[in-house]
Amino acid sequence: MINIEIQKMPYFKDFEVYALWKYLNGNLTGRNVFQFADLQAPNVSESSIVHFLSSFFLRLGVKLEKPVFNMDIYWGFYSNNEDTEKAKALAKILDNKFNVKELESNAYFLEKHEALKLIEFSKTIAKKNRKKLNDYFDLYIDGFTADELEEDDSNYLKFEIQKQKTLELLNEHETKYGKSFILKYKPASDESSPDHNPYLFIHSIIALDRIGDIRIQKAWCCDEVHPDKQIDDFKIKLSVIKEMIGSEDVCECSFDIDRSMLIIGKNEIKIKKFSDQYEVLKIMFSSPEDLRDEWFFSTIAEKYDQTANLPDKKFYNAIYQLKLKLSINNIKDLFITTRQSVKINKKYLS
Repeated sequence: MINIEIQKMPYFKDFEVYALWKYLNGNLTGRNVFQFADLQAPNVSESSIVHFLSSFFLRLGVKLEKPVFNMDIYWGFYSNNEDTEKAKALAKILDNKFNVKELESNAYFLEKHEALKLIEFSKTIAKKNRKKLNDYFDLYIDGFTADELEEDDSNYLKFEIQKQKTLELLNEHETKYGKSFILKYKPASDESSPDHNPYLFIHSIIALDRIGDIRIQKAWCCDEVHPDKQIDDFKIKLSVIKEMIGSEDVCECSFDIDRSMLIIGKNEIKIKKFSDQYEVLKIMFSSPEDLRDEWFFSTIAEKYDQTANLPDKKFYNAIYQLKLKLSINNIKDLFITTRQSVKINKKYLS
């Protein structure tokens, strides 16, 4: 079982989420390998991407996959450089003997000489690294949709308001272009600056893809004729999945205790009998009049075993595993979770 620590996560900036999302979804990028420009949002420098990925990867104990500097024309950078320490560091980079921390230390210098554009890294992520990144990213987006992320010194719009603003953009494009189109969005300002934007476009579009309202095929912020040239817009190629985007069509759910089967509309998902997932569902569905309630994990723990003093994390993880099962069936919004509770999305209740 995936062990997810329940914790308060801080908000990332939109450009940081964009970089991590693109890194985890190589299919959204046309190249066979990554360059930092592929992860770069409009009006954000490549060095900002390097600094974010470096600090985040080091915090999670993750390595950048097989970075390679592939142009020997830049050998002259360090051989003619008067700064000996800088020269040694660049020698490692140009000899392809560098790690992400050394890359971060020299990011501004490399960007100044347009050398970051010549560093490539693999789109194939090692299994243990992908698991760490996916686990964190999944929990982060869940926290965003549940309004459970930690605000530092800025206010962010609640998810329902973020969602509504994004649906308005999508509806406008759908009316003009049909079910499949390229959505363009220009950020209000430099996303890496201290200036604050309470609307998080990339956060919201990723959340809607996970919920199942849309399906994203490609995302980019570069000129299609000159791929190394950044543009001022996000471009998201997508398809609208639902007949009426953002609609609250009822798709009833139930739990058959005897068959150990979670039923959502025409979908039947088998649950291992007497597992934590089974016990949580049995408790939540035991009384029809309580289905609309918000279930605190402490309450579920008491009903599960009054004497055991079980931790919230046990039941949070059970719901997390259920959400993974449901996502295989393209059901991504049945459960609305916080760090302490779970409730069933009202659109699945008659």
